[in-house]
Amino acid sequence: MGSKVSMLAGTLGDQLTALAPDAERFVDLFAGSGAVSRYVATTTTTPVVALDLMAYSSAITAGTVTRTGKVDAARLFQAWEARADRWLRENANLLKAAAAASSPQSENDVSGARALCRAHIEGAFIWSDYGGYYYSPLQALHLSALHSTLPVRAPSRTVALAALLRTASRASASPGHTAQPFRPTERLLPHLRSAWSIDVRREVRRQLEGLAPFPAKVQGQVITGDSVAYAQRHVRDGDLVFCDPPYSEAQYSRFYHVLEGIARGGWISVSGAGRAPSGADRPSSDFSRRTRAIAATENLLTALAKRRTTVLWTYPEGERSNGLTVEDIRRAASEFFTIKETRIPMRHSTLGGSKENGAQRLGRKELHEVLFRFESKATTS
Repeated sequence: MGSKVSMLAGTLGDQLTALAPDAERFVDLFAGSGAVSRYVATTTTTPVVALDLMAYSSAITAGTVTRTGKVDAARLFQAWEARADRWLRENANLLKAAAAASSPQSENDVSGARALCRAHIEGAFIWSDYGGYYYSPLQALHLSALHSTLPVRAPSRTVALAALLRTASRASASPGHTAQPFRPTERLLPHLRSAWSIDVRREVRRQLEGLAPFPAKVQGQVITGDSVAYAQRHVRDGDLVFCDPPYSEAQYSRFYHVLEGIARGGWISVSGAGRAPSGADRPSSDFSRRTRAIAATENLLTALAKRRTTVLWTYPEGERSNGLTVEDIRRAASEFFTIKETRIPMRHSTLGGSKENGAQRLGRKELHEVLFRFESKATTS
């Protein structure tokens, strides 16, 4: 939702390139899409620790950070595809029907596709949970086949799972996240058809080819967990720490539950138009609670200040729905750190268009992001 890819091509990338080589470790406490961790892992010899509350983030990031050798994408895919083909042959009775139901022309066609995906296939949760919603029946069948036949051993498994998750994100019939799929209305049906037309096997191979040749220079670590708890117990003197915390009151697990489900191997159950698990099953962050975001920020900065760390922290300007602002971060950090700031033009997701002060809110908004650089006062004194 606030991808750092564009920032890595500019000021953020420059600072990471300058600071990481002198750090003991690079610790990414809100790894998200893994873009920043992958950048440091593939361009420097500093060990990377990437952490996030969500398993899908860990899985995507592990595809690069946890290995130091290249993977032969063509060989991996050939063997994987052969296993998936055998799985599909075992379910050949559904393959033809799935193909026929994957280019809907009406809402009734979409309803038929959803009904088809209620046919039971043992272990095929992508088919049963998301088929006819985020994915066409044919896509859901192929994604299920590929998930069920993932390689067993790392690094082939970690690279393959990362490619599968990136494919699932790319093919999802939804508006940039997976809170809910496109509704089969006259206006949105063309977007649904377009997403459902993506060849997931071809996309998986493309994703593999983009990931496999680029390992980490030094083997790193990926952790699924809480950023504040990790900082309090495990951050060390000499670490370069990167923080890109949530800025939305909406829990990010609400918007990426499909990818999270695929990474985890399925939810206990899903329901509703969004095919979501219960809120109790989804991870949640204090940074996305208006009543706790400022305290969580203060706790994190206090923990980081107890070590001789350099911290890079990014956050968008303006009023954020979680109640945390750039001013709050600056105020909390000033007690412990010397502060340098850079303002960077960015485009941020508003988590889908909706009404804002009576007017239609656009799906993306132009704003500035602040890149803070915090140096421990103990280090600079």
